[in-house]
Amino acid sequence: MVDRPWQAPPPPLRANVQRPPPGLAIGSLVAGIVSMTFGWFCMFPVPGIVAVILGLVALGQMRNSQNPSGRGLAIAGIILGGINLAFVLLWILWIVLSLVFGH
Repeated sequence: MVDRPWQAPPPPLRANVQRPPPGLAIGSLVAGIVSMTFGWFCMFPVPGIVAVILGLVALGQMRNSQNPSGRGLAIAGIILGGINLAFVLLWILWIVLSLVFGH
């Protein structure tokens, strides 16, 4: 019998390896937060549009992934961006109606 030096056994394989969330999902959430922060005061729709687009692209990429981490971040970004866009559209509608009816 040949004496070999002792080696530690390999670590066990883990089935649920958590990957960090994709950058698009994080970007969607950040853009959604920015859109809600600035959307209340200056009715600026660009961050809301960016949040919705990044969130939808992130969800599309996660659909093909085996471990979709960051799904909640993307959904939150889509919701925040959608709320911002809804407020901007309602504000535009209010301006147009007030111009038409003269109040």
